[in-house]
Amino acid sequence: MTAKERRALREPQALARPLCLARIEDVLERMNEVHDRVMRRAFEIFEEGGGRQIGQDLGNWLKAEAELLQPVRLDLTEGEESFHVTAEVPGFTEQELQVALEPRRLTITARHKMAKEEKKERLHRKERASQEILRVIELPGDVDANRAQATLQNGVLEIEIPKMTVARKVPVQPAA
Repeated sequence: MTAKERRALREPQALARPLCLARIEDVLERMNEVHDRVMRRAFEIFEEGGGRQIGQDLGNWLKAEAELLQPVRLDLTEGEESFHVTAEVPGFTEQELQVALEPRRLTITARHKMAKEEKKERLHRKERASQEILRVIELPGDVDANRAQATLQNGVLEIEIPKMTVARKVPVQPAA
């Protein structure tokens, strides 16, 4: 390995690209899948609870979400001409992330699957794990999704979302 290759491995690299927007239909389908999985797990938790206590729906739902979804912490700031979103998405690549923008809503989803197989003399073990995120936030104003840009660096997704320009009145002057 050359010195240049070693230096490239040590330096963090930003992946700057125009935001690849997911189709809203795909995101809605993904949200329905996640909802169904959380609902099934919440019902399993309800069934496992001794005596099937009524009134624990919210607690069961939150416990199921915590088991199935990785939390996404984010900051949303507003500038004069755009909104800036910084989201922590460690372990996810740019290919695994899906970002959808609607006029007032941002949706971030991702799924990361990994499999590990280990074979020894009489031992055969196969492990699977899945990380998944789903975060939907309402934006405080209309945005221009076509001009949005995203970068991913060291597990931090940064999205710059320009505000929609507001039409303004132009006074009509009498002809001289």
